[in-house]
Amino acid sequence: MTILDVSKPADGSRVVQYGEESLLIGQPPEVLKGLLLKAISTFNTLVLIDSKDKDGSLLNNLEFPLYFFLFMSHGLASGKKLNLVGTEDDISRCSACCA
Repeated sequence: MTILDVSKPADGSRVVQYGEESLLIGQPPEVLKGLLLKAISTFNTLVLIDSKDKDGSLLNNLEFPLYFFLFMSHGLASGKKLNLVGTEDDISRCSACCA
């Protein structure tokens, strides 16, 4: 039986791992540092949270988690695809920024 593992790389984010699946929920400014410190090697899904900011800090900072997925966890080299989970508006906004 596979165990659900939940960790907190930064305030406002969680990584949920279940077997080969791994979700990064929330992307506050310090999330990349937390991923590195906790030795989290990969995720395959980004869950965009409803809250966009807290105390003047953006909570959906996708640039560094995207680079982490593409280059540090070798998503680009291995041809992996990153899943985005969120509202249609949030996903279309992310797609427009990455196009």
